[in-house]
Amino acid sequence: MRDEKNADVYLMLYNAGVLLGSDSNGTFNPKSPIKRSEISAIINRVALPENRVNGSISAYWSKQGNEYDLEFNGETCPENVVIGDAESFEVKNGMLVLKPHDRGAEKKPQFDPKITVNDIVVDSDEFTKLKVRMKVDLIDPVTSTKFDFYFATEEDGTFDEKKAVHQDFREFSYIDPAGWYVMEIDLSTHDRWKGNITSFRFDPANTNGVYTLDYIRLVKGDPLTGASHEKLLAEGYTATRLMQDEDFERGFFISHYEKQGDHTYGKWQDYCETDADPLWAILPIWNTYDLVQHRDTSTDKYTLKDDKGINTIIYNPEEKSVSMRLDATKIYEGKPHDPENYTWWPHLLLEQKSNWCSFDKQRNTAAADRMFIELDAKITDFKPTTNTEGQNVCDFLIYFYLQTDKAPGEKIWFGMSVFRGADLNMPVRKTGWSPDSAANQYMYGIRGNTVYDGMENSFNYAVGKVLMNEWKHVRLDVTQHLKTAVEWANRDNIFGIPVTVEDMYISGVNIGYEVRGNFDCTVEFKNFNMISYNK
Repeated sequence: MRDEKNADVYLMLYNAGVLLGSDSNGTFNPKSPIKRSEISAIINRVALPENRVNGSISAYWSKQGNEYDLEFNGETCPENVVIGDAESFEVKNGMLVLKPHDRGAEKKPQFDPKITVNDIVVDSDEFTKLKVRMKVDLIDPVTSTKFDFYFATEEDGTFDEKKAVHQDFREFSYIDPAGWYVMEIDLSTHDRWKGNITSFRFDPANTNGVYTLDYIRLVKGDPLTGASHEKLLAEGYTATRLMQDEDFERGFFISHYEKQGDHTYGKWQDYCETDADPLWAILPIWNTYDLVQHRDTSTDKYTLKDDKGINTIIYNPEEKSVSMRLDATKIYEGKPHDPENYTWWPHLLLEQKSNWCSFDKQRNTAAADRMFIELDAKITDFKPTTNTEGQNVCDFLIYFYLQTDKAPGEKIWFGMSVFRGADLNMPVRKTGWSPDSAANQYMYGIRGNTVYDGMENSFNYAVGKVLMNEWKHVRLDVTQHLKTAVEWANRDNIFGIPVTVEDMYISGVNIGYEVRGNFDCTVEFKNFNMISYNK
C-alpha cells in the first residue's frame, strides 16, 4: 500500500537510513500495527546517526543442519538483515562487496561498517561457534584490523561491550587456499552467551577498504569439547596416555649443555628403584655450566644441580613430581638480554623423544577422535628480573613434536604456555604461528588465557604479580588446535606437500624454561601427559 500524502517523508527517512520498509523493496504499510521494537529502532536511528542503516541486502538467513547461515546468494532478502555505515554495497557472484562510509575524521572510529541480523531465535547451548569467510582490500592508513561481533539475548536486547568479541582477523584466522580469511570463534566460553540469541552484529574492521563477505555462520558446537575424562569414558571412548613414565620413576639421561642429543653422556638415577634405561632426558641448553662435569655432589639423591646453582632439578617421590629451577641471574650477571650481548638464551628442559623412547605412530596419531593435554603445576618461587633493560621474558612452555613421514626431518612444534613471567611492558602471549629461528621449525603456541580459561585463572592473576605455592590443574582440549595447525601448515606449504591430520603423529615432547633476562624461577609439575580418546 502506498501512502501518497506522506510518500516524500517516507522516502527522505528511507534514504537517511531511519526507516527500512516492510520488505526488501522498501514497501511501507502505514496502517499496519507497529511493534515496540520497531519504534525503539526508529528513535535510536534518529538520535544516533552512526546507527542508521542502508537498507536490506540480497541475502538468505536459514538453519541448515549444523549451522545458521547468512549467505549472499541473491534469494529473496529477509527484512531482518541490514547494512550500516556503508558508502556502497552489492551482492556479486554470491558475495557481499561492501565499502564503508567515511563518517568524518572527528568520528571515532572514522569507518565502522556493520552487518546486523535481527529477529532470530538461536539456542546458545547448541550453536556455539561464529565462522566468517572474508576477503579484505585495505586502503591506507590502516587504523585497525580488528573485527567486532556483538550479540543480544532475550534477557538483554542491547548491543554492548559485555556481549562483544573483538579480535584481529589477521591474527585469529587462517587463510584458505583461495586467499580468504576464515575466522572461527568459540562463543561457548563467553559468559553472556546464554539463552536464546535474538540478534547479532558483525563489523568487519574499523578501517577504510573493500570487504568481501562469503558467509557469516553460527555453527553447532561439539557437545564433548572440553569434556571430562569420566564423561568421555561414559560415552564409550577409550583413553591412551601418549607419554611414557609420566611419574619419572626411571630417572633421566643428562645432555651436555652445548652438545645436545647424546643420551649416553650421563644419567641421573640416584633415587630410582630400577636400572632400566630412562625414558626422559634433561637438557640444560646454553646454561654455561654442565650438570655432569659441574655437578654438585653434596646434594641428596633426590636433587640434581650444578655447583653454581644455575640449574636445579628435584624429584618428589611422594607427589611423583619434578621441581625445576633456572637461576638466570648467574648467567646474565646483571647484563641485559639484547643482540649486542647475546644471540642465544638459556633453556632448562625435560625431553622425551623417539631417540630413546619408542613411539608407535598409529598409537600417537594426531587424528585421534579427541586429544587433551593435562598437568598439575605450581610456581614455588619467582624473582623478577634485576635489570629491566633489553628483553625480559621468563617462559615455562610445553612443546610436542608433530611430525609426518611425508617430510622426513620436518615437524611442527605444537604447544602451550604454562607460565610467563615478564616485565610490565611485555604483552600477554597470544596464540602464535611462526617459524622459530632456533628450532628452524614452525611453532604453534596456545596462549595462557586459553590454557587457563582466562588470565584471571592463571599464575599471572594480576599485572606484575605471580600466584605462588598453589597447584593449578590444566586439562586443555587440543583437538581443534591440531587440525588448525595442519591447516596453517598447508596454507604456508611448510612441508612442501599437502598433509592431513591422519598423516601426523606425536613423536616427542619437551617441557621447561626459555629465559631471556635476569630471572630466577622455580616451577613444580606432575601428572603431565597428552591423552588421546578413541571409540
